[in-house]
Amino acid sequence: MRKFELDVDIFSQGDGEIGFDGGYIITNDDVENNAFLFYLENILGNFSLYLFIPGGNTSFDRYYNMEMVPDVNNLINGSDFLLILKYTNYSGTVIEPGWDDNYDILHVVMIEHNNMAMSGKNGEQALKAQLKTAGVDISDYHAVMAHFGLE
Repeated sequence: MRKFELDVDIFSQGDGEIGFDGGYIITNDDVENNAFLFYLENILGNFSLYLFIPGGNTSFDRYYNMEMVPDVNNLINGSDFLLILKYTNYSGTVIEPGWDDNYDILHVVMIEHNNMAMSGKNGEQALKAQLKTAGVDISDYHAVMAHFGLE
């Protein structure tokens, strides 16, 4: 299992998306052999709130999704993929002029799956089912971290 954090505010922001162009390396092997979980963290003084992605915040009419796209321009030395955080309102309209949310950190959790036949999306679905069977709510950041001994 591997986990890394990216500061949302320091990356390039366009209307409806943030491109994370540094601070991590995701290889083809990582994508084939791991399931990915994404969480946004809102730091509120002495505590934080976490939002599982894909997911949304109805209070602010925001919906978030992550994309991993091939790094065809080699923006990150050694990485085969770029992460892009997409955000819209619940009706699917792009939010302009860009990022105005209170989320500070993107947490990326890579969890290796044992069955090589379950790579990519199938591995993610199997991991989600495994966590559910174990009584772990995948949308609860702390529960997932505790399950894997990281908290």
